[in-house]
Amino acid sequence: MTFEIVFVLVAAFGAGFVDAMAGGGGLIQLPALFAAFPQAPHTTLLGTGKLAGLAGTTSAIFRFIRHVRLDWSLVLSAAAGAFLAALVGAWIATRFSPAQFRALVPVPGPKKPSYRPISPAPAAFSSSCSCASSVSISCTPRPRRKS
Repeated sequence: MTFEIVFVLVAAFGAGFVDAMAGGGGLIQLPALFAAFPQAPHTTLLGTGKLAGLAGTTSAIFRFIRHVRLDWSLVLSAAAGAFLAALVGAWIATRFSPAQFRALVPVPGPKKPSYRPISPAPAAFSSSCSCASSVSISCTPRPRRKS
């Protein structure tokens, strides 16, 4: 197995775990797919992520059906809405060029914003980080503030 496959499998495991509990596993898996396969068409990676998510969601559904009482009218209404929204979202994704779409996916790469802490950290622990032109990140310590 190649490193890319192992990387995506680990991400898929984490995504399935998160997705079964709270949803949003695609936010883990999709950037991993884009990072592992940068030359693949974005629509292929989106479909791959959705198919993997469908497999995980299906297994979670069967587990929940056995252990949780579901309000089927609510479930079916939500499923219909999600189905229609997914059709629209997939159609929109095909309208983006690969470069435009990749700019929307949070994958480490060139032209990403610099990291700045939201609240001031103690001077001993603060640093200034910025992304270089490749995938590397350089950090330099900030000078200590005089009290």
